[in-house]
Amino acid sequence: MASYHRTTFALNGSALRRVTRVGELSPRYSMKGVHLGGVEQKDHVYVPCAGARVQSWVFAPERVDRDETAVAWAEVGEGMVGYVADVNAEPESMEILLSMCGL
Repeated sequence: MASYHRTTFALNGSALRRVTRVGELSPRYSMKGVHLGGVEQKDHVYVPCAGARVQSWVFAPERVDRDETAVAWAEVGEGMVGYVADVNAEPESMEILLSMCGL
């Protein structure tokens, strides 16, 4: 686990192998979540937008760590493992979860 905050993420087209319904995924959206660090860049499905900052009424709008990801999708053995950091069940996060499940 890495940081916990809200920021705007952009879809990383190079990480969409074995994801269905790609055309229905939002190209960018704001999400609050518990991000992951130490994930290979090729497995980052949503990445912080260029110049992304923490979005908060309480905390300073610091730049976010672009090495972290809020959505990861990686090959493990003959299958895949996914992670979605969202803590607020944003509609866009539900779409990526369904896509990861092949639905």
